[in-house]
Amino acid sequence: MSLKIYLVIAALFGSVSSVFARDLPPCPSSGYKQNCFGTYTYTNGDKYVGGYKDDLRNGQGTYTFANGENYVGEFKDDLRNGQGTYTFANGENYVGKFKDDLWNGQGTYTFANGTVEEGIWKDDEFQYVQKTPYSYKRSRLQIAFVNYSKGQRKLIQSNLKDLGLYTSSIDGLYGNRTAMALSGYNKKHLGGSDLKVAANVKKLMDKVLALATAAKPITESEAVRFKQIKEEFGLNYYGGFIHSDRVPNTLFFFTGIQQNDGFEFRKALRNHDIELIVLSSPGGSVFEGLQTAGIIHDKNLKTYIPKKSLYGLGNCSSACSFMFFAGESRTAEGDLGVHQFYSGKASDEEKIRAIQKRAQFTVSEIIGFLNDFETPAWVYERMFQQSEMYYFTESELLQLETQVSEETKAQHDKTERFISDFRSAFVKIKD
Repeated sequence: MSLKIYLVIAALFGSVSSVFARDLPPCPSSGYKQNCFGTYTYTNGDKYVGGYKDDLRNGQGTYTFANGENYVGEFKDDLRNGQGTYTFANGENYVGKFKDDLWNGQGTYTFANGTVEEGIWKDDEFQYVQKTPYSYKRSRLQIAFVNYSKGQRKLIQSNLKDLGLYTSSIDGLYGNRTAMALSGYNKKHLGGSDLKVAANVKKLMDKVLALATAAKPITESEAVRFKQIKEEFGLNYYGGFIHSDRVPNTLFFFTGIQQNDGFEFRKALRNHDIELIVLSSPGGSVFEGLQTAGIIHDKNLKTYIPKKSLYGLGNCSSACSFMFFAGESRTAEGDLGVHQFYSGKASDEEKIRAIQKRAQFTVSEIIGFLNDFETPAWVYERMFQQSEMYYFTESELLQLETQVSEETKAQHDKTERFISDFRSAFVKIKD
C-alpha cells in the first residue's frame, strides 16, 4: 500500500510540475529571474529545474545533486519547503514534509532493504515514540554515513582513528563512537557547523574521506590487487603524480604536496605528452607547490579540479591552489580553498625575527607567482584574511575559471570517467 502511495505522490509531483511549467514564462538565459520557470546548472554539477521568484527557487522544482541524489517537490525562498521526495544514490528515499531544507512533519523513509520508518520527523531526525516509554532518533549524520560503501565507511573510521578521534574497531558500522569522532572532527576543523544541515554533513564526510593519512600495512591479497590495478589502468607514478595509459595526455595529483614532487613532475613531463593536470590535494609544501606551479605556467598546461576525487569530492586547497592558478586554462568542478601562510612559532627575539623574515619572503614569493599567473587581486584578500581555510563561492569560481574549448571539456569528462573507474577499483579492495 505504501509503495502505491509513493507512486501516486510522484505522479502528482510530475503533473504539478508540468502545469507549473505551463503557467510560468521561461526564465532568461542569464540575469535576474522573476516569476519564471527555468533550468540552472551549478559549477559543482548540481542542477535545478523549476520555478523562480525574486531570483530564488520558489514553487515546484527538481534539484539533482552531482552525486546522484535528488529532490522533487516544493521550494520557498531558495529552500526545500513543503511536500517533497528526497532520494539517495542507493535508492533509499524520504517522502514527506520539509521545512527550511530539513525533514519536518509527517514522512516516510524507505531503506534499500525495504524496511520503512513512518511517522513524525523534526529537523531531519525521526521521532518514533511507542506507548511504552521508548524513543528512537535517526540523525542526518547516520543516514549520510550508512549510504557510503562499506569500504568508504571503514576508511572514514580509519582516517578518524589516525587523528586520535576514533577509538573503536574499523568495522564500517555506525555507532556512538563513530558519531562522536565525526562530531569531534567537525568541531575541531569545520568550526562546529550545524550537522542538521545536509550540506554541512556532506562537507564533513568529504573532508574526512579526503584526509591524507599515513600509509598503512596492506595484506598479501591487497598487494596482489594493487598490482592488478596498476596493470589494468597502465599506471606510472611520479612522486604524487599519477599517469595512466587510459588518459595519456593527463597527469593526476591526489595526495599531499611533498619534497621532490616538482622534480618528479618534470620527469613525468619528459616521459609523456601532457596537456592537463587534474588536482585534488589538501596542499602541503608551499615551496614545492610554487615550484610545480611555475612549471605548469611555463609549459602552458591546463588545470582542472574534478567533481570527485578517489574519495569524496574534488578538493584543491592550500598550496594546491597555486598549481590551479598556474593553469593556462582553469576549470573547477570541485572545491578550491586558500588560507594564510603558516610561519611557525618562536620563543625568543632572534627566532622571531628569523621567522618573520622567512614569512615575508614566502608571502612575497606567493604574490610574485600569482601575479605571473594573472590571478585577480581580490584572491589575495581571501588568501591572507584568515587562518581557517576559505573556499571560494560558486560566483567567485566563475570569475576564476577561464573559457575552455569543447575539446578541453571532453578531456574533463574523460578524466571524470577515469576517476570513477579508478575509485571503484580501490574501494573494492577494502570492501
